[in-house]
Amino acid sequence: MIPIRSESGSGSAVITWAFAGILAIIAVIQVSLPADSMDLFRSYGLVPARFTSYESWELLGASGQLIPLFSYACIHDGLTHALLNIWFLLVFGGPVEKRLGRFRYGLSILVLTLAAGLVDVGARTASLIPLVGASGLVAGVMGIYLIAYPRGRILAIVPLAIPFLYRPPAAVFIGAWLGLQLLLAYGSSTLDHTVAWWSHLGGFGLGLILGRLILPRPTKSIHGTEERLVDTSMTQVTHE
Repeated sequence: MIPIRSESGSGSAVITWAFAGILAIIAVIQVSLPADSMDLFRSYGLVPARFTSYESWELLGASGQLIPLFSYACIHDGLTHALLNIWFLLVFGGPVEKRLGRFRYGLSILVLTLAAGLVDVGARTASLIPLVGASGLVAGVMGIYLIAYPRGRILAIVPLAIPFLYRPPAAVFIGAWLGLQLLLAYGSSTLDHTVAWWSHLGGFGLGLILGRLILPRPTKSIHGTEERLVDTSMTQVTHE
């Protein structure tokens, strides 16, 4: 299934669109660079063996080691890689931004980026292959979305011989995605792969935790004989 949009709505989603725009601009710039992008990946990608090397910390300094913990998410290994992450970010990020508010959402993106990178470092401690791409933080946004809209639905297209639209519950869509990630992650120990599956899973897991911790908590309020849930952090009642 290919997601088209969330039926939970996204509001203005300023940060989501701004970040997606930044990723798109960087992707276009990368396309215009020479075919060999390894210098860019080594400079701004997250290299686990370099990050865990004491000598590298002495040589590059704190800034040279810490900047890649965030910059890796802004560069991608090809235009297709970038477009997929941008697409999923637009589908799931807007509704999450609407629920969290811009400040908490922006902070969550930074935390998810950091966490997904550190998970990859832990999984590939001695690897010299740079980690690039926003897949880990996008997976985290999907985790928050699942907590924020447990009864939400996703409009998706099923790309069979005759494509058709389908409206699966978010839990079904994300559950299918999660199952595929787990399958590929466990198979990656024996298969030749270039995808950081554990980074995806780490980001998603932290997204679930963040969703529990920082989503506005509804409180019960009584109006006459009517009882309804009112989100105390918002100015109006939120309906899913």
